[in-house]
Amino acid sequence: MAEGAESMSQQAYTIIKDRVLKGTYALDQKISIKELTEGLGIGRSPVGEALKRLQHEGLITISPKSGNRIWNPTLTELEQLMAYRKMMEIGALHMSRDVLSLSDSLLTLCHQMDEAISKEDWLSYEAFDYQYHMTLIESSGNQYLIDSYRLVADKIRLARNNMTRTFDLSNAGHYDIANALKRNTFLAERELDKHLTVSRDRFTRLHTPTNTRG
Repeated sequence: MAEGAESMSQQAYTIIKDRVLKGTYALDQKISIKELTEGLGIGRSPVGEALKRLQHEGLITISPKSGNRIWNPTLTELEQLMAYRKMMEIGALHMSRDVLSLSDSLLTLCHQMDEAISKEDWLSYEAFDYQYHMTLIESSGNQYLIDSYRLVADKIRLARNNMTRTFDLSNAGHYDIANALKRNTFLAERELDKHLTVSRDRFTRLHTPTNTRG
């Protein structure tokens, strides 16, 4: 691919992925290459390359019959994704060495989420929520764990964009984890397990009616 075309493909990728993760598209929504090329002012080939990258990341499915669609997980996929998330985050917390510093970092993010809630700035809330859980993961200091988690973090964000959430209750769970860290890691792991279990139950309950395919 020529340098100019590669740059246009990167531009298309960045814009489309940003839209996907911000919830611009619904799960299973069909994405028209024609509409994207006309809307973005970018050629069909770079847009196609961008969609292939997003397919590789699992955010878009491409099929000759159904076309390009936003990833629409089955109930089994959601359950496996949330089980993986719980395993990785609790494992990361268990490996964290400076829990007091971690607690301070998490509490700062909790305050930022409170501010976002007060302004009804849900996009900022989601960004801080993502940063909160990535901070937990990064506290492990294990690069293999960090890289592995990043492979699915965007899929978690995409699924979360399409569920009804109670932001005050969600952030209360964040506070419980951060404050428990000041006491001991075991309590924090218990609070994290509780928080992720609530999240898993919301995911599966809200997605079950629309995910009947095998």
